[in-house]
Amino acid sequence: MKLIRKDELAELLRDRWKLRCLEMAGVDNWTWYDQAMSDYEADEYTNDELTKDYNEAN
Repeated sequence: MKLIRKDELAELLRDRWKLRCLEMAGVDNWTWYDQAMSDYEADEYTNDELTKDYNEAN
């Protein structure tokens, strides 16, 4: 388990909500959506790599 600041967690949750709203509204049919998502490439990083800057919770 990792520790995260409350304001950062709130920002991440807002971003997730915003993305879901955009996709439900059809932004995934946008002409450049596939290209933007191919640049995203977050899946190439492991969870440990993505969270290395966060402290472990005891």
